[in-house]
Amino acid sequence: TQYHLALAQTHLGRYDAAAGGYRAVLAVQPEHASAHSNLAGVLFGVGNFSGAVHHYRAALERRPDAATRRNLASALVKDGQYRAAVAAYDALLAEAGFDAGVWARRHHCKQQICDWGGWDESVRVLRDLTERELGAGGRDREPGAGPERSTGEPGAAGAAQWNRSAEQGAQTGGVE
Repeated sequence: TQYHLALAQTHLGRYDAAAGGYRAVLAVQPEHASAHSNLAGVLFGVGNFSGAVHHYRAALERRPDAATRRNLASALVKDGQYRAAVAAYDALLAEAGFDAGVWARRHHCKQQICDWGGWDESVRVLRDLTERELGAGGRDREPGAGPERSTGEPGAAGAAQWNRSAEQGAQTGGVE
């Protein structure tokens, strides 16, 4: 099917072809949530953050899930839409429960828009998380010796692939 061909194009790093494939699927099946989500991932990877936001939102309207909401929040941040990102992080926390990384990214977005409401609570939570992670005597550890952090980007395990695609997109004009 066209959808599976687009998936294969994505995995082969042929992002222009993949985007075209997902768009072809959406032309005949506009309710295809996975096509919206995967097109958003390709667009995010090549730096088209507003396009990614559009398709992540479309995917969420059709099939709400925490992974897509997390990806939407990341795309909103990259697109400079911090207020909307805070709302997406709030929805993610309500839907999926507490997550330290989500809380920290939400806190960062609130800083970007100078939203100081709930600031003391946010700082307290981050301080408690840091204390818990470091534990007794943990302050003497080397910087960066802590656990590896997720980037929060779509497909964090494939971040190198997305970085390559963004570089290729910048060189070739990329996926629009």
